[in-house]
Amino acid sequence: MTDTSVLWHRTTWRLHTEQTLCVKSGITPPSRTCTLTNTQTQTDVTDLMTKKYFPNNYDRIAKAPASWFMSIEYDDFMDWKMNGWDIPESHDCIIRTINCKTGKIKEFVYQQHKSARNKVKKLIMEQEEEFVIATHDHIQHMKPYKYLTDNEKKQIDPFE
Repeated sequence: MTDTSVLWHRTTWRLHTEQTLCVKSGITPPSRTCTLTNTQTQTDVTDLMTKKYFPNNYDRIAKAPASWFMSIEYDDFMDWKMNGWDIPESHDCIIRTINCKTGKIKEFVYQQHKSARNKVKKLIMEQEEEFVIATHDHIQHMKPYKYLTDNEKKQIDPFE
C-alpha cells in the first residue's frame, strides 16, 4: 500500500511527458487527476478519453521577449487578415449562415454559381438567418431587417 501511494505521488506531480506508467502496480489512483497510459488518458473511473493529450507551448511563447517576434503595422495586419481570404479556383463561393433564433452556424460551399444563387434566394425569402457570402472578389454580410439592432438600423438610415 505504501509503495503504491509513493508511486502515485511521484507520477501525479510530474508533467504528462515525464510520467511513468502508474498501472504497473495494478491500482489506479482514486483521484480526478488524469495520468497518461499508452498514449491514452484515463480518468479515475478508468474510462478512456477520446483524444490524446498534446501539450501546448503557451508558457514558452508568453515568456519569450518581444524582440523575438517580428512587428507589423496595424494597417498591414488588417489588410493581410481581413482582405487576404483565398477561395480555391474550383469553388465559386462560401456561404456561412447564422440562425437568428438559435444561433446555430452552418457553412455551405458551392462550386456552381447557379446553386449559390438559389441558396441566397432561399435565405432571403425565409428571412430567419443572417449570412455572409465570400466570393473571389468580395465579402458581403446580410441580415434580415427584423433582427437588426437599433444601432444597425441607424447605420443603414441615419434619419430613422
